[in-house]
Amino acid sequence: MQFFAWTDTLGYIAAGAVFVSFSMKNMQALRIVALVSNVAFISYALVDWLTPILVLHGLLLPLNLLRLVQMLRAVREAEHAVAERSNFEWLIAQGERLTLETGEVLFRTGDEADAMFVVAEGELEVVEYGAVLSRGDLLGEIGLFSRERRRTATIRARTPATLARISGKRVKSLHFDNPGFAYHLTRVVADRLIEDVRMEKSGKAANRQGFADCSD
Repeated sequence: MQFFAWTDTLGYIAAGAVFVSFSMKNMQALRIVALVSNVAFISYALVDWLTPILVLHGLLLPLNLLRLVQMLRAVREAEHAVAERSNFEWLIAQGERLTLETGEVLFRTGDEADAMFVVAEGELEVVEYGAVLSRGDLLGEIGLFSRERRRTATIRARTPATLARISGKRVKSLHFDNPGFAYHLTRVVADRLIEDVRMEKSGKAANRQGFADCSD
């Protein structure tokens, strides 16, 4: 009776872990609970040699472990980027490869925003401001998070360039799974909005000065 009670306990632990994993929103915690479930199911299956369960969770265990390691690595890289005030170069591996020829436009002001980009190679420019973007620089994030989801500037390649395209769905996943990334991205968006306001004020002041010079 004790033998059967012990095996039943393993089964209940495994089933409970599966139930908990389906109710979780944090992906790191979900992977850890899934690993606990895998180990419990494997132990349970070994007792009575339940081959289908053993095979299934024998395959899921290394898969969940791999995904957890990848997620923790991404968190460390994001936290390092925040601490060192470095760029988003680590995100290049998270996106789809996109190439541009010199002079080719990535997107224009007013276009629909469905992704953001990280420069992998080459240089791009913000046409309205003349700002130059190079490896590791992020672009397209403001339009992606705006209510209208529209581009706020035109981006053109200054040289042949390669970018990583990160879809809105992937950005949302990274945002919820990786607090370091979420913080870093929020700070970048805020800094760029402040810079846009500053440049707009500088432009208006220059226009007013030009008008005064003409009046003289």
